[in-house]
Amino acid sequence: MIVMSLVSITTLKAQTCASSIHKETYAFRDTFKLDVYWDPSIKVSGKRPVFLQIHGGGWGGGDRAIDVNPSTSFGKMVQAGMVVASMDYPLGIAIARSQGKLNHVPMFGKSADVWDDKVYSDIIWEAIQTSVEYLYDATSFMVNHAGEWNADVTKFIIGGGSAGAINSIMAENWLCNEKELAKQHLPKGFHYAGVIGGAGAIMLGINDNLTWKHTPCPIMMFHGNADEQVPFDEIVLPKGGYKFVGSKQIAKSLKEMKVPYMLYIGQQYDHVMSGTPFENYGNEMLSFIDRLVINKEKISVEAVEEDYEGPKNLLKYFSKRMGLSPEAVLKYVKDKNQESLK
Repeated sequence: MIVMSLVSITTLKAQTCASSIHKETYAFRDTFKLDVYWDPSIKVSGKRPVFLQIHGGGWGGGDRAIDVNPSTSFGKMVQAGMVVASMDYPLGIAIARSQGKLNHVPMFGKSADVWDDKVYSDIIWEAIQTSVEYLYDATSFMVNHAGEWNADVTKFIIGGGSAGAINSIMAENWLCNEKELAKQHLPKGFHYAGVIGGAGAIMLGINDNLTWKHTPCPIMMFHGNADEQVPFDEIVLPKGGYKFVGSKQIAKSLKEMKVPYMLYIGQQYDHVMSGTPFENYGNEMLSFIDRLVINKEKISVEAVEEDYEGPKNLLKYFSKRMGLSPEAVLKYVKDKNQESLK
């Protein structure tokens, strides 16, 4: 039993009480699972908005249970009367390593230095396509079973951090650009209502430009402007044959189209913004959902967070979370990387 605290999100009109969260696990495709959380005791006006998480982990790790608990942003969404789901998907990088196609793992460094390799870049591109395909399939499953949770499929939001953010933002971009993958795997006429990404980007061919054939849904982006793993701005990978367009450029394209968005910038923060928002920024996410998704406000919001004690970064974050010194964290990561290559 969890004592739910009041979350102010006016359109949802959630009523809090002591109750338990319902959780059901479904196989939405083959052996790949989907966990769905909701609290039927929390009354809402109308049907329940949906948030579907696709976890991070660089397409080489992570799982659907990461940070889905009452103390995180996902918990706040459930407390606000939403349906929250988290999904499995094939980890393309892990599969490539197991097949001997890769012999390195980028962590705590400049991923662009690794990405600028044709073999690695092609594997990432394939991993993203597969991940997005499964994201579309999980979406279709939830749309087809929406009645089980009293879910509102017109208020269907997707998101995640790092690889999950890339998958989510690219899923919306491909849907807007009428890519065949979206046509084949999503219900006809379906549109996402919002995207929330922590350190996301869009991967393009080196000669391609960021385009939106149809107007995208509102997008919320969290990103550190010193991120060396997923670019805040843009990086070109001439040897790899691709480029990554980050949150800064995505926001610019949305602003030019007058598409509602929120951009939350961590001043000199690194890739730490891929995860911390989903732990600690639940109120900001609920504000985005309430204002831009439900009430359809036509606004853009850009905010800059600066820590007076020094920029937040992944090493500090994992050091605190794991209770280890920074040196011990680096050794732990190095050892894990070596294990994954065996």
